[in-house]
Amino acid sequence: MSGPTNKLTDTKIEGRIKQAQKASKDGNGKPILLGDGGGLTLQITKTGTASWLHRYMRQGKSFAVGLGAYPAVSLKNARAKSESYRTLIAEGKDPLIEKRAAETLVHIKAAKDKTFDECAAEYIADHRAEWKNAKHAQQWQNTIATYAYPIIGRQAISAVTTADVKRVLTPIWNGGSQASCRKKWVKSCLNFG
Repeated sequence: MSGPTNKLTDTKIEGRIKQAQKASKDGNGKPILLGDGGGLTLQITKTGTASWLHRYMRQGKSFAVGLGAYPAVSLKNARAKSESYRTLIAEGKDPLIEKRAAETLVHIKAAKDKTFDECAAEYIADHRAEWKNAKHAQQWQNTIATYAYPIIGRQAISAVTTADVKRVLTPIWNGGSQASCRKKWVKSCLNFG
């Protein structure tokens, strides 16, 4: 593994971006890759937008992990991120896998922090097109508003317990003339999430 050679400067980068933008206006735009050394690469699109990559080889295959857009991610910050990826590679880890795992953890945390209300609204929005008519969607909203929201609506979805679900479902199971319809709704709710 070779270390960085720091071939780039902000002046060189700005000059190449301007060249790419001019070429794009003239109809001659083409993608450009500028290497800084040690795997750090600035990719400039044919229209002149730029973003950082850390390029590396793993088991004979070429990979690249994004570091962010330039100039939002400065040359200095891109070098620091690239260095952290070189360290991961030296430890036998794959930077792309590590980045995806970290992003997944962020998404999981965000999902766990959502309330039941938020999840129910998303579910209804996502499935509205599958239902036969607007009345069906309204029935879902009304049933959830009547039975679930008062009990678990404001709770984080990760905090909803089996006992909470039973408290929501008991009145539905014991309901009046629309009990069979409600039982279908309950079965759908069991697949909710």
